[in-house]
Amino acid sequence: MHGLTALERELLSCVERLTEASKESARELTSSGEETRTELAGLRSSVIVLLRSQLSLAAALSAWMPDSAQLNDSMEQAQRAKKLLETR
Repeated sequence: MHGLTALERELLSCVERLTEASKESARELTSSGEETRTELAGLRSSVIVLLRSQLSLAAALSAWMPDSAQLNDSMEQAQRAKKLLETR
C-alpha cells in the first residue's frame, strides 16, 4: 500500500470489503440453496405419500360407486400427478 494516495487506499479498502461481502453472500446462498433443496425433497416425498393415500381411497370408493365420473376423474388426475412426481 506504499506509494498509494489516501483516495487510492480508501478505494482499495472498499474493494476488499466488497470482495469479502461477496464471498460471504455466496456462502450464505449456497447454504440456503441446500436447505431449500432438502425442504423441497421432503415436501415432494410428502406429496407422493398423500397421492398414494388419495389413490387408495379413490380405489376403495370406486368399488362402492363404480359409475362415479367425478371419482374416476379424481383418480386419473391423482395417477397423473403421481407419475409426474415419481419420474423426477
